[in-house]
Amino acid sequence: MVEDGLLRRTGMGRGTRYVLPEWTESESEPKGPRRFVLGPDQRMQVLRAARHRPLSNEAVRRLLNVTSGQAVEVLSALVHEGLLERNGRGRGTYYVLATAAVPDDPASDREPTSDLAAEFDVEMRRLYQRALDEAGYKATRFLSLLSEHGGVATARQFLAAGAVSHGFTELWERRRLDLTVEALVLQSRFGPLFREFERETARRRLSSYGFVPQVD
Repeated sequence: MVEDGLLRRTGMGRGTRYVLPEWTESESEPKGPRRFVLGPDQRMQVLRAARHRPLSNEAVRRLLNVTSGQAVEVLSALVHEGLLERNGRGRGTYYVLATAAVPDDPASDREPTSDLAAEFDVEMRRLYQRALDEAGYKATRFLSLLSEHGGVATARQFLAAGAVSHGFTELWERRRLDLTVEALVLQSRFGPLFREFERETARRRLSSYGFVPQVD
């Protein structure tokens, strides 16, 4: 095998060793992990799933039967292409369908105006103050998220969670679910800011706690 160039001899006597030549190592197996190539069918799987619910890394892993690293590549690629939007941080990171990716949804044909988003942000801050003044509940974490992410992103993060927030429970115990993020999201004037599945999540949560939001 040495004569055939498949092995290279090093050392002498008892220290003799046989190793692969450098060209054999580099050509026989590429170095580093292979990148995951997202096929068109898998792309559609992810985008269809995102129509109905926010996606996490774990959700994509299960959907495509891929590793965590491959799921990151998939999600990052779709964000880069403008098909998904990333929200949250760390373990709370989730991905939703970008507005441009859903042309068949009438509400997606228009981008929410910056004025409407700014108005929602003001109302979210009013929720904090009203909860403190009227219900005696100080939502410190809520205020911190507002300052860091703004009103719309904060609301979406709450809606994407698997369960109601601590603040929601606190306000329910005080019989003030009208001061929840979910109740604000369902106000018709803020409809263009949220997708139907997000509004449905808010509606379902409030209904399960026996609260019927007022229609303005």
